[in-house]
Amino acid sequence: MGRPICHLEINVSDLERAKKFYGELLGWEFTSWGDAPYAMFTTAEGSIGGGLSAMGAPSGAGGVCYYAQVDEFESYLAKAVELGGTTDGNVVHIDDNIGDCAFVGDPDGNPVGLFKAAHG
Repeated sequence: MGRPICHLEINVSDLERAKKFYGELLGWEFTSWGDAPYAMFTTAEGSIGGGLSAMGAPSGAGGVCYYAQVDEFESYLAKAVELGGTTDGNVVHIDDNIGDCAFVGDPDGNPVGLFKAAHG
């Protein structure tokens, strides 16, 4: 069985405009994430949620990045390169209660986030 997609991130240039668009169009609800230009969203019961990011994430404004849940990073980063992808090898600590992430690029340059939860 493959690794589950656990988070979807939509990169935007104007966070408030994007919240209005997705909220009114699709009924998504948003929660701010501290002082960062980031808003978590929920969609439907049983569906993955995600975030709107105006922080200049790897795919840039207008791009989408999904995150697959992993149990460690080293083998996934190495395998991405082995399969023709790219990575800078950096692991980003998000929060002690949330976890960590790293990014790889697929062979076409599309970003893929890898996420390891802080607790299970």
